[in-house]
Amino acid sequence: MRRLPVPCNTRLSRCVLLVTSFSAVFVINNYFTYHIQFQNTVHNFHETPLYFESDVGFQKRLQLQDNIKFGGKIKKLVSDVFCHREGLNEPFLDSLPLIRNVTKDFQPQSCKSKTYPKFKERISVVINYRNEVLSLLLRSVYTVINSIPRENFQELILIDDGSDLTKFADLEVVPSLVETFLVPVRYIRFSESKGLIVRRRLGCELAKGDVILVLDSHVEVQEGFVEPLLDELAKDYRTLASPVLDFWDTYDMRYWSYDVIFTVDSYLSWTNHKIRHNNKTYPSATVLGGAFVVTKKFFQEIDYYGRGMQGWGGDNIEIGLKVWYCNGRVVIVPCSRVLHFAARRHPFSHGNRPMAPYVVYNYDIIMESYFTEEDNAEYHKEFKTAGLPGRTDVVEVAKHNRELLKLLNCTKNYRYGLQYS
Repeated sequence: MRRLPVPCNTRLSRCVLLVTSFSAVFVINNYFTYHIQFQNTVHNFHETPLYFESDVGFQKRLQLQDNIKFGGKIKKLVSDVFCHREGLNEPFLDSLPLIRNVTKDFQPQSCKSKTYPKFKERISVVINYRNEVLSLLLRSVYTVINSIPRENFQELILIDDGSDLTKFADLEVVPSLVETFLVPVRYIRFSESKGLIVRRRLGCELAKGDVILVLDSHVEVQEGFVEPLLDELAKDYRTLASPVLDFWDTYDMRYWSYDVIFTVDSYLSWTNHKIRHNNKTYPSATVLGGAFVVTKKFFQEIDYYGRGMQGWGGDNIEIGLKVWYCNGRVVIVPCSRVLHFAARRHPFSHGNRPMAPYVVYNYDIIMESYFTEEDNAEYHKEFKTAGLPGRTDVVEVAKHNRELLKLLNCTKNYRYGLQYS
């Protein structure tokens, strides 16, 4: 293996020797075994114990933080090998503290003076992941638990959808780490990947809280993000409320915000329309899907979402359609923000088969379930999807969905939601 052209200095020389002595694969799988501690100079992580961990867990977290930072140094030296998990800048992400005080964001200034009552509802947080960057996964878990008032926290449901622990051995630490939390955690690991939709639906079915909060595994939240969402659910239990997702590309160091209204047409093309920044909640045909809250009661009534779907894709459209159909409402709440770390590709697929056929499969379920025969005919003509493998399954799932809509007296159609967009 050729030596890497890294400047030699006292602090990093040992690291360079380590990297050049072992193969890149060995480094990927074993960088957490090195127990060199780097001085923490960029944040007050060591002085900020969190209420949800025992003393033992806090010490584990300190050691893990140091190991992550050291791993980031190694990753930077072999950057041609890393950064391939999700197309994320792993060395940079590992260098960030897991808990940060973010003083600047896209939240409208008028939101900062708003106050909310104390809520009684208990929240179940559902996060599922596969081959996630460890520091990002922990950032998602730590910040959401730290941001929800203790009296409102029901449980964290953390689902590993068949991560490859041979290739990404750092994720082996997750189950032992969550055991130290002082809040209830249900950690579930599957040896086989079934895709984001299947595992997320399972987490929602298992949830015991009054409210379900669904989150991606590569986000960061701050205190105060959940109260504006609960405030919307208090107005009508048949509400699906989404925060605004602010994106961060850690390669180009670009931030952008999705303060937009989403619309969906009869070809299932979804577009967004920019709105003016203010603190008013607004209706939308659908949401991005990376973060939303919904009452357990309403979600259970409408059979959750994504029944029969596979892999990843289309679930956010289906959930918007179903909520509007069943006399609910979909809203986006600008006073609630979630920072989403933008990946350049998605880790969820279905087995070793390409993603695209499953997106088409999922879209077929949506068309057969929620649209008219005329819309269906036009859609299949446009995209030439009639007769795809799995059509029998599509028909069976769609039949179940249509019967459910009839049973629940869900008489609206997709245009009903669009009139509010």
